[in-house]
Amino acid sequence: MVNPTSDIVVKYESYLSAHHFRTLLWNILLGIEVSLILISYHIIWHSFRSDLISLYLLSGLSISFFSWSAERFWFTIISPMISDPFSTLSYLSQLPLWWLAGGIGYVFGIVLSKIFFPIDFYEVPIKIYFFVGTFAGILSRLTMQVRVYRILLSIKQGN
Repeated sequence: MVNPTSDIVVKYESYLSAHHFRTLLWNILLGIEVSLILISYHIIWHSFRSDLISLYLLSGLSISFFSWSAERFWFTIISPMISDPFSTLSYLSQLPLWWLAGGIGYVFGIVLSKIFFPIDFYEVPIKIYFFVGTFAGILSRLTMQVRVYRILLSIKQGN
């Protein structure tokens, strides 16, 4: 039987609950990183518009926070069923959630940008933006896993 309250999981959860501001700051920084990824994508495909910086920024933040919420969903619902929530298999089980959260986040960011800012942006068909968001969401979470790895190392060294 799986032990959902293993020592490392409890210590990791207590670290996260004690550092809400750091998590918020990291997600904002990841949102800026995702914005740069989106800008790079649009530059490569010659569809970059400098008047849509607010769209890229809001979409990047949206992808970052949707991906963070998908990760928290996974950690709350699925990780108790896995013996080691920090194993390779557990990361592979998180990929579909990161994928969906990135796509939903990008589309949500586009919709919010059209609501909040007076921009003229043609988003039909939306599928391509969903798929661009999926890969941006996966990249943002992989970047975040570097931080998680460092947190786990500090927890293990603290023992």
